[in-house]
Amino acid sequence: MADYFNSPVVNNFSVEEYKRPTFYVQVDKPKGTYRLNDSVTVTGTAKAYSGANVDGAKIKYIITRKGRFIYPWLCSRWYFPSSPQTTITFGEAVTDANGKYSMTVPNTATT
Repeated sequence: MADYFNSPVVNNFSVEEYKRPTFYVQVDKPKGTYRLNDSVTVTGTAKAYSGANVDGAKIKYIITRKGRFIYPWLCSRWYFPSSPQTTITFGEAVTDANGKYSMTVPNTATT
């Protein structure tokens, strides 16, 4: 019989240097109303924590959608509807001299 309580325990871990972020990206609220199959222009600003604008920065983005069922009490015990995550669009944007960027996102139905 193995003696688990008196055997040595070995674990490995690593310690890495913490890198403090130097900038943040802010996304503006959409203005107006949008219908299905409209394109939505998303704008925002990239700023350094010092307050300076971040110009010429490349922003890579992926926009996904996942449906959710908001009334779980209407489900049976064995079935809960789910929806797979769908990629809507992806791409790159570049900030201008004021740190502003924009991207166009299609507002399409999930198939």
